[in-house]
Amino acid sequence: MTAIPTDSPGNLNEYTRGLLDSLERQADQDGYSIERALVQSCSESLQELSQAPELLWVDVRVAGSRTQPGLLAHAWAVDELDRLHLAGVLTRDGVPDQNLPYVFSKKEVDDVLQRMLNLASHLRDGKTLTDETHPDVAEFARQGRRILDDDSPEIVLHLITPGHYRSTLPRVSLPGLIVTPRVHDIAWFWKITRDEPSEQLDFRQLPGGGLPCLVASQDVDGEPNVLLTVMPGTLLAELYDARRDELLRRNVRIYLRQTRKVNREMALSARTDPRRFVALNNGISAVAASVSLSADGSRIETMNDLQIVNGGQTTATLHEVWSDRRQPSDLAGLSVQAKITIIPPDTDASDELAQSIALAANSQNKITASDLLSGDPHERSLQRISRERRYVSQGVETGWFYERIRGQYAGMLAAEDRDAKSYPADQVITKTYGAQLAMAWDREPYLSSLGGEKALGVYKKELKRKSGNRALPEASEQDFDHLVALAIIRREADGPIAAEGTLKPPLGFYLLAWLAEHLGDEIDLNQIARTGVLPERLLGVIQQVTPLISRVMRSEPASVPHEGERPKRSDCWKEVSKITLEGLAQNVHGRRDFTRQDWQAALVWAQGKRNKVLREKIMRARKIVQTGQSSQKREFLVSVMQEAIDGGFKIDLSKVAV
Repeated sequence: MTAIPTDSPGNLNEYTRGLLDSLERQADQDGYSIERALVQSCSESLQELSQAPELLWVDVRVAGSRTQPGLLAHAWAVDELDRLHLAGVLTRDGVPDQNLPYVFSKKEVDDVLQRMLNLASHLRDGKTLTDETHPDVAEFARQGRRILDDDSPEIVLHLITPGHYRSTLPRVSLPGLIVTPRVHDIAWFWKITRDEPSEQLDFRQLPGGGLPCLVASQDVDGEPNVLLTVMPGTLLAELYDARRDELLRRNVRIYLRQTRKVNREMALSARTDPRRFVALNNGISAVAASVSLSADGSRIETMNDLQIVNGGQTTATLHEVWSDRRQPSDLAGLSVQAKITIIPPDTDASDELAQSIALAANSQNKITASDLLSGDPHERSLQRISRERRYVSQGVETGWFYERIRGQYAGMLAAEDRDAKSYPADQVITKTYGAQLAMAWDREPYLSSLGGEKALGVYKKELKRKSGNRALPEASEQDFDHLVALAIIRREADGPIAAEGTLKPPLGFYLLAWLAEHLGDEIDLNQIARTGVLPERLLGVIQQVTPLISRVMRSEPASVPHEGERPKRSDCWKEVSKITLEGLAQNVHGRRDFTRQDWQAALVWAQGKRNKVLREKIMRARKIVQTGQSSQKREFLVSVMQEAIDGGFKIDLSKVAV
């Protein structure tokens, strides 16, 4: 089998810088720390890959001392098998751009994993946490103690870092616990952004010169489209070890490790009776872009883009047996039967066919709605439109980048050496954010507030229901234009939302829902997408209604004790929707504050001037407005705008309270 080529340092450096810029932008928009934005990004990727449930932010950190070991958990989750997942972030500040990504040592990684394990031990011993009065921490502690009190608890440790880790995983253990450590570093993030792996697998070095095969079906031109083969267990384990996430991207089942009875029995069979494994196991189903056969058609010599759609549990279990340090097995004599369907990438409806195979192969188990979303026609059509469609705003032509796979934007910039000006960093719409925007405009902000992956699953279920439970329809250009317009409205509301402090993401969704409810008939989404500019009245309304929505959203429904949970309830929306235009408190003379739109226009004007100092002042002013500091920095904003006007910038200030 051919080795996987490594990424060049230059590409990884570009990707790291792009990812960090994206995280900083997301942190600013949501009012979060960089660590929380990183955890959220990793969590959504893990959910897409069916490797973990949603990681919930908790931020428990206790510095170590002579009498108290260090404790750490930035986030946590409990999966369907009652396994406790803990996540810890490892970062390094002050690293020059040219030295990114920073390479962490084994000791640094071991320290973070050990601190997470110390926290598990702390909870198992029944000790309390300092911040346990907070509802989020209290729930984490309660669930953690419950799981760790079982007879054979299992814990999964996720170390998340924008740095690079090149060594083997440190050995971490705690008596009485099954501990699985995982490292999600920059190479992991970079790897999972690869959309369609084009790597060729070369089997000609195997005994006999390839994989033995039988052509079960051919197309009209006589080319094979379904092959039956038998794969050596060692080969399958090595494939999984080298390209785990790409290999299982289309697999819809989460690997449940050896805690489930069938997986324990499978592992036992692989160890004790490997030659009978092929008779006892159902095998795997896979798809590939193409194959080349031997002259007589009896062996597969090479294969492109192998994707396992059913059999992920078999593959992962064999890998665990093969790589087990305590009881390793070379899987000698073990074989696995495989059915491989050839789907060329340019085949019409190739994604629907791949999904149909996956769903049919997995029909014995329930498939969640979001398991196969990244490859559906709706997602692919939005991606295609976003790459083709251009928008002109204030004289500048740019694109809006639809990110079908998390990290795709940073990967595009690094892999294609593309100038970020063609797709500005604040013009990226992830598929989860797109779903949240769409549901908010449909007056369902409480669903948008559930979180990215949950909201996406609900949104796609609704799309499928509207299509009569048939395959998801392709999106139209107007669908994408409306998505762009909603993102523009939400971006222009950054300042008023930031001024309200916490709960920024749900406040943005509730604002969109309120606008749809009360001004939907007069807001022209097509016009906003075409021009990138909001009407004067809409800017004023956003500034006036946002604090009112925030006030109601934080207090209703009163029966829900935790403020952060209230926006997730439909009763919260019922109360917010009652706010009326007539009830808005008009500011002095009916005028508004400066908006991002004002400063963006000034910045476009300043780009053609030689006054670098003024450009930097304008950029600072835009940042001040976007972060909700207009009232504190009003004097500076007025002076900068006056300086721009004196230099020739034209703006109507009659509507601005200056």
